[in-house]
Amino acid sequence: MNLLDESPAVAPPRVVVAGYWRVAVFLGVALLACVGLQLATVFLFRLGRGGAPSLAWSVATLAVGLLVAHAVVLRRYHDGHWDFVGLQRAGLTPSALLRAGLLGVLTIGLPSVLLLSAGELRVEAGDATGLAPWKSALPLLAVLVPAALWEELALRGYLFAVLRERFDARGALVVTSAIFGALHLPNAGATALSTAAVALAGVFLGLVRLSTGSLYAAWAAHLAWNLTLSFALRTPVSGIDLTMRGYHVVDAGPDWLTGGAWGPEGGVAAMLGMIAASWYMVRRMRREESET
Repeated sequence: MNLLDESPAVAPPRVVVAGYWRVAVFLGVALLACVGLQLATVFLFRLGRGGAPSLAWSVATLAVGLLVAHAVVLRRYHDGHWDFVGLQRAGLTPSALLRAGLLGVLTIGLPSVLLLSAGELRVEAGDATGLAPWKSALPLLAVLVPAALWEELALRGYLFAVLRERFDARGALVVTSAIFGALHLPNAGATALSTAAVALAGVFLGLVRLSTGSLYAAWAAHLAWNLTLSFALRTPVSGIDLTMRGYHVVDAGPDWLTGGAWGPEGGVAAMLGMIAASWYMVRRMRREESET
């Protein structure tokens, strides 16, 4: 028996309730919490500043709303066992976060460096009218940190755990990764290839969650991936242009290889990096299981 065939061995439901009903409760609570927080934020901003909340505030309310939904369903059905979704305190260690973050950097960074070396990507001077890096870094971080968190909570949190419990880890990986790809279809420049690449990224992040037992680690890998693209390479992230002043990396090769306007993560080079990283994690999990 290997980890990909197993259901989680922690925190079975306190009350026997079908998985799809628990997921329905989770989604309902998440919707109410997210909408309620969004409306409260809009009201407070209009009351205090007379304007609309920033993107960072809007994304943060999604993350908080999903955390509220997790707290409700875990307390109701799992006696408050946060380890069921990988949010136990033991999973929030600097070493685990650093290792996961490094894996996220290498998985997208190495293919991008190879593309730069081969001339398929090239470095160009940026728009001088943009914000200086030090001025745009904090606002961008304020968006990217909660954005990575809410996506991990939405897909590789409770939903992933229940699917794994009802089926197995493979089933959870397939379903959540397909949803992950579909969620990015509305982004500018989305193609069949970019959607497949995002779904493969979902497999990669799901394996981080499985191999570490920590959703925090998947969040760290996700955030490190996005930071590599936005801060180091200054390319689009999933088709979203996050322009910063100074240099930026642009497409100079075929879109199927480099990702084109979607950014390097949408090309075959990045997909090969994700396959290699996923293979490494599966091999490591199987080796650790054989040693126990």
